[in-house]
Amino acid sequence: MKFPLAIVVAVLSTAPFLPACKDLEKTEPIQLRKREKPKWPPVAVAVAEAPAPAAPAVALEYERNPAPVFEDNFDRAAFGDKWRVQGGDWRIEGGAVKTRGARNKCLWGTWELPANVELEFDARSDFADGDIKFVMYADGENYEGGYTLIFGGWKNSVSLIAKGDEHAIQKKLLDQVRQRADVKVVEGKTYKYRVVRKGRVLEWFIDGASFLTYDDPQPIMGAGFNRFAFCNWESPLTFDNLKVWALRPKQAGAATPAPSSAAVSADAGKAAPAPAPPIKR
Repeated sequence: MKFPLAIVVAVLSTAPFLPACKDLEKTEPIQLRKREKPKWPPVAVAVAEAPAPAAPAVALEYERNPAPVFEDNFDRAAFGDKWRVQGGDWRIEGGAVKTRGARNKCLWGTWELPANVELEFDARSDFADGDIKFVMYADGENYEGGYTLIFGGWKNSVSLIAKGDEHAIQKKLLDQVRQRADVKVVEGKTYKYRVVRKGRVLEWFIDGASFLTYDDPQPIMGAGFNRFAFCNWESPLTFDNLKVWALRPKQAGAATPAPSSAAVSADAGKAAPAPAPPIKR
């Protein structure tokens, strides 16, 4: 069969460009999903002519209630109704929480964080990349809906407290993140975490030393933003020995009052009468 000369010339002239078009198609960048900033409840702020003063020192104006409002040492086989697995590999093994490769599907507490809180737990990464992650004051679904705290993220290159988007550094949203890069996660080392939220200040301690502080003029708080979660991307992590205390304003010269709320045990769905200590599970 003979083809018209014009068709043959057209095919031959475009042939060298066909592979290039295919390569371009393969390398076309994928459009990243746009993250919308969560609609956090508004926080009333006093209006003044002068600039607002800096927040007071974290250690001065609050104290913890004697009994924890929640604690869990994970000495059992299943999580129970105080925890919800959002997805990924989360399990109790050897009396501790274990995970790997959960890809930001978190282990959410079904209990609520007090507005002013002190909590502590043990954390370990069995991987040189570090990347120990947890979340506070989120909505129970979106781990970027609250404060994300990461030790040794991005292949152990940076640690941070991020309000909302954990990629705030890359996006130059520096008003939404507090960071440092001078401390690295040691593979296999168990760290003692302690986090205190008093008013607008969130302070994170590791092994007794202050690690990062976020002084937030518009702190996340209120109904719907009071959940805690252990989180994970890829590193094999272990969490254990969680305790949570509500904080109250200090009353100078006054006798120590009874706890304002009864302690809740990890295995009991109802409150125990005050001032009895919580039942550990």
